[in-house]
Amino acid sequence: MGQRDAARQFANDWSGRGNEDAHSQSFWLDLLRDVFGVEKSSSFIEFEKPVSFGGYTHKIDGYISKTKVLIEQKNYRKNLSDKYQQSDGIFLTPFDQALRYAENLDYGERPRWIVTCNFTEFRIYYAQKFFFYYETLPPVIVKLENLPDEYNRLKFLVDPDDTTILDDVNFSKTALAIIKKVYFGFAARYLKSPVDGWREYLYKICVRLVFCFFADDAHLFNENSDEKFFANYLQNLDGENQINALQNIFDVLNTDIALRGNIDSELNKFPYVNGKLFEEKVIFPDFSDHRTTPINYAFLENQKNTTNSNFHWEKISPSIFGALFESFLNMEEVIEPEHDIRRQGGMHYTSEENIHKVIYPLFFNKLRKKLDSLKHPNTKNRLQKLIDFQNDLASLTFLDPACGSGNFLTETYKSIRGLENEAIREMDKLDSNLFNRTHPIKVTIENFFGIEIHDYAVAVAKVAMWIVELQMLRQTENILHKNLNPLPLKKYPNIICANALQIDWSTVVSRDKLSFIIGNPPFV
Repeated sequence: MGQRDAARQFANDWSGRGNEDAHSQSFWLDLLRDVFGVEKSSSFIEFEKPVSFGGYTHKIDGYISKTKVLIEQKNYRKNLSDKYQQSDGIFLTPFDQALRYAENLDYGERPRWIVTCNFTEFRIYYAQKFFFYYETLPPVIVKLENLPDEYNRLKFLVDPDDTTILDDVNFSKTALAIIKKVYFGFAARYLKSPVDGWREYLYKICVRLVFCFFADDAHLFNENSDEKFFANYLQNLDGENQINALQNIFDVLNTDIALRGNIDSELNKFPYVNGKLFEEKVIFPDFSDHRTTPINYAFLENQKNTTNSNFHWEKISPSIFGALFESFLNMEEVIEPEHDIRRQGGMHYTSEENIHKVIYPLFFNKLRKKLDSLKHPNTKNRLQKLIDFQNDLASLTFLDPACGSGNFLTETYKSIRGLENEAIREMDKLDSNLFNRTHPIKVTIENFFGIEIHDYAVAVAKVAMWIVELQMLRQTENILHKNLNPLPLKKYPNIICANALQIDWSTVVSRDKLSFIIGNPPFV
């Protein structure tokens, strides 16, 4: 049995169950032995490892000394973002609990990786030791259901030299660094020869480039080969010619194939994207006296990182747009210190983990419990009840009245679509012809509404929604083993540029259609 098949078998065997006390050891032993080929898995991992502090001896659920991995296991579906009471009375999240264990291990045993798990997902934290504290980046999340396609992201469990997951951890930093170079490169030229509205043009150029990098790596521009249309078309051109070519690409991506007329054959290979992302004309700064443009920075960094790692824009997390947005606002202050958009607008993005703390108890936990009950084989009329459940998901609407770069909306959409994909998987098992008669996806980004005062944040939020839609569609394609034709974009996120303190929210989404209001108010 190949590793992918072994991962699929493991995911199937452990789907829908798991008790922290009764099953933790079997779960990890099976994973190490069956998926990663560790023959003597019982001696490879240490369970109930003692660690003493505060006058008590505590037990670490799992510890792998070869790869310096510390594991904190929780019951099936237990929320890994919630805080739970410890033996000494304090309340800690599973990660904070693991971190406390880590800090009290002997220096040579302190982990490189911390993993929290609830039998349905692995949250992986890279813990880099600096003296007496850990600097941690946001976790990489691998869901059990996706393990057949993502098992390589867990290779760090058995191979101390494997960098796959570290590449994922560092991806955000690299992506941000690339866009910063592009941003400052274009900004410098705009400042040298300003044009009216240049700041908005700059924002749109950067957002469009992120989408194009994503589409190129995800093969959305060319699904039939690994050729990168976007990079190949641009990177051998100099200065003004490259800028003209980029404008041509933007125009073509905004034009239906039937309406293009007689254009360059290579340019005509680009698909119609729709979505109004490329609708507005942008005025580029003057590069007539330059041999290179900031776009070359991105291509060079892409090539360097792709050669040395698994850097691919298709892996971009929608949450990176929050960090990207905040970085742009900080960069505005570098260019023009008095132009403090971030403080004036009260803007601050929210992490995935904190978003889960809001949406899980608000609606997700109830939906999760309902779907789990429908997955039980003894449920009567399962197929119809799953169809009804999917229709219920598709009827939900959400409003974030101060949405910023859209983190609450994208993470909520991803969570709802994740449930829908699970339901699709179950329905396909019960009737393999069902989705030959009907389109499988019913949850739409058109049910996600946002209000945001800053026009750049609106542009970022819309692109983030489109990207997460395409990523979740890929998961559906993998479940059904069929192409669902992602382009042109067929739905539009309903995110408007307005002041939420002045606009009547019912003009954005009617009261009778609104299910939930989510998000944060301006942080000032």
